[in-house]
Amino acid sequence: MEVLKLKKHNYFGGLFLLFLLITIIPAYSFESVWADIKVISNPIFEKAFFYQSTMNYNQALLEYQQIMNEHPGTEIAANAQLCKIAIYESYQPDRYKALEEYRKMLQDYPNTRYWLIAKFELLVADHNYSNFEEYLSVLNGLIIEMGGESVFNILNNNYSAFQASQIAPQYQNVIAELYLSVSGEFRLRKQFTKETQLLYFIRANFPKYSRINILDSISYDILKNKRIVDTSIYPEDTTPPQITIDSPHHGKRVHGLKPRIQVDLQDGDIMAAQVNLSKLIFTLDGEDLTDKMKVQSKINTSAQPGVTFEKIRLTYKPESPLAVGTHTVYVKAEDYGGRSSEKTWTFTIVKPELYRDGDDEDN
Repeated sequence: MEVLKLKKHNYFGGLFLLFLLITIIPAYSFESVWADIKVISNPIFEKAFFYQSTMNYNQALLEYQQIMNEHPGTEIAANAQLCKIAIYESYQPDRYKALEEYRKMLQDYPNTRYWLIAKFELLVADHNYSNFEEYLSVLNGLIIEMGGESVFNILNNNYSAFQASQIAPQYQNVIAELYLSVSGEFRLRKQFTKETQLLYFIRANFPKYSRINILDSISYDILKNKRIVDTSIYPEDTTPPQITIDSPHHGKRVHGLKPRIQVDLQDGDIMAAQVNLSKLIFTLDGEDLTDKMKVQSKINTSAQPGVTFEKIRLTYKPESPLAVGTHTVYVKAEDYGGRSSEKTWTFTIVKPELYRDGDDEDN
């Protein structure tokens, strides 16, 4: 029985690494490639990449092993080990040796992203799955164990209480990749609605996950679902994101000490360069709260020119009471085309005895 494998998206920058991507590690491949571009872009990997690109795999394995020997216990060594595994899995297939490397990784890198990668791969290897549903159930168990939201809850839109911060920081990007892999499986099965639901979830809850441009996949699937092939009907995007204050409005007098601060972002129709959440800045009285705000992404899937493609709602509820007086909110949003806009506004928290009709209670 063939073991099911999840597909992965792997995007590498730089000319040499782009060549590597095309010739060695194709996107949507069935292989498990988890190497970190920020690490393997180090010149230390250049000789190993050369041997691998020229299909001299034995020499490439020796080079990767030398890197591991010279930098034991570091991210450099872990990524060299992942590159070795990629050869064993894809180019000089030896599943036994690949699994041995994962077992070493599980032992040598506790409490790191590499430990979780190895745990996932070994979990896959230890089971034969008769169908995707069985596979998904096991993978979903690992996601939940590590603090992630159930895939089934996401598909049922039942995850309002989820916060990515409940996942240990070193595991967040790996969990995002697992969701991404599941979404790729739904695409293969032409279950585009389920795929898109997972992509929205990643987009809203893992804004700093930058392995791929999630919006490329969302746009592709919406267009495919609507059978829209001719994209020339869409106007060129020349405008920056639009920022709309929802609450408290500028100059508003607020009675509650923990007012809900809410702002909406949007940037044109489906073909516009959408808001890049990894570039977002959200501050209150000069304090950066970008990582503490809740992000909700709502998509209008009508895919017609002039209709908003994505509306992003940012919400922040202070953890501690704010002081009586004036407070300043600052938001800066940038789209994937590099166009940016910003907005600053103030609101005033008043003492209870100064409260009057027309002031907000709690927001």
